[in-house]
Amino acid sequence: MNQIDYHFCKTQQSIYERAAYAGYDMQIFSDAYLSSAFCAEAMDTIYSRFQTNFAKECEDFFMSEISNKLIKYSNGYCFDLDVAAWIGFTYRQLFIETSIPSTELCHIVSFESMCRYYAGLHTISEKQAGEIIREDFSLPDQRYDSDFETL
Repeated sequence: MNQIDYHFCKTQQSIYERAAYAGYDMQIFSDAYLSSAFCAEAMDTIYSRFQTNFAKECEDFFMSEISNKLIKYSNGYCFDLDVAAWIGFTYRQLFIETSIPSTELCHIVSFESMCRYYAGLHTISEKQAGEIIREDFSLPDQRYDSDFETL
């Protein structure tokens, strides 16, 4: 993963952290966000200004699309921010490494699976974690930009 890819992953990591901090049920948030038109058009693409933007800026665009699907936890509960961050980062990384659209990826590698992976994989490199998940789910090793012709 190059520096640009890493930055794209960090943007989505921040989006997940903000949602967790706001108290949203993260499984519902994750599925709604990854299945959103915003994610398909602004994140699952070769280039979009949102890929390197602040999470708050992105939120201004996708929340209007998914807010009616979201539920907040009761009693001020907040999903673990570190887990949310890792899951957000890793879903973006998996898209980059496999070319599988996020809307499909969230059904193949469920949020529950990502939560289970966190305990063992958050302490190793992103590269190793991605390789393990790709192998476990027989995901292709095909970068999202592999068909893109550079100048």
